[in-house]
Amino acid sequence: MQTTIRAAQGLTFQGTYVWSRALALSSTVYTNPADRDKDYALAPTHVTNDFRTNGTYALPIGPNKLLFGKTSGWVARTIEGWQASFIANMTSGNPVSITGGNTLYANGSPDVVGAFSSKSTGKVVWNGAAGNYFGTRFAQVRDPQCAQLGADLTPYCTLQAVTDSKSGQIVLQNARPGHRGTLGLTTMELPGTWAFDAAMTKAFRISESKRFQVRMDATDVLNHPDMGRPTFDMNNTNPFGSIQAKGNQRRQFKAQLRLDF
Repeated sequence: MQTTIRAAQGLTFQGTYVWSRALALSSTVYTNPADRDKDYALAPTHVTNDFRTNGTYALPIGPNKLLFGKTSGWVARTIEGWQASFIANMTSGNPVSITGGNTLYANGSPDVVGAFSSKSTGKVVWNGAAGNYFGTRFAQVRDPQCAQLGADLTPYCTLQAVTDSKSGQIVLQNARPGHRGTLGLTTMELPGTWAFDAAMTKAFRISESKRFQVRMDATDVLNHPDMGRPTFDMNNTNPFGSIQAKGNQRRQFKAQLRLDF
């Protein structure tokens, strides 16, 4: 769906909204070649909602305008002709999988054994530049399967399970060898991304064929960095849900001077 406004009282605007659903094989390798249907899920590039908009607005300042309409001379030449423009994009997050140990051929998926819903969105808690996508909601312990190994092998077992940090109950654990995990693939959606850039321009006419332009651009106006990708591998050495760094996006300003002749 797209809406366009062309030069209405100084405003030019275009907005585009896309709702989509993209399905594909979640990996180039089947979890179980004898049971392929379960690998058909949301594509890693799937985006549910995508809204993009841009526009320009001629500020109503100067002679015969809403503000300072009676000015003249050099004052009028200075304050008239300013134009603001913007670009704003808002996009849903991509689907991701919570992974466990490979218990078949590939694409290890854990078993849900407690109160866990991958549909619920995370609540990021930051500690400086790092953080955790789930806050303090979950913790990790050694997977119960490690206790079933022989005494000589137990110290080498690196499998981990995810617990509810308040009750200590295990909610996710690695599936048993030869079994597909019950959680499935691409069951969680990352937070969406959004960006807002703006600019301000002013043109001064020097002569019939010469014009001088001043422009100020601002990127990431709201100074909103994107988070790094959380750790969704239960057996990773980093804590479950940990975010090792924020993105390097930051508000930036850039000025330009241009002479057209």
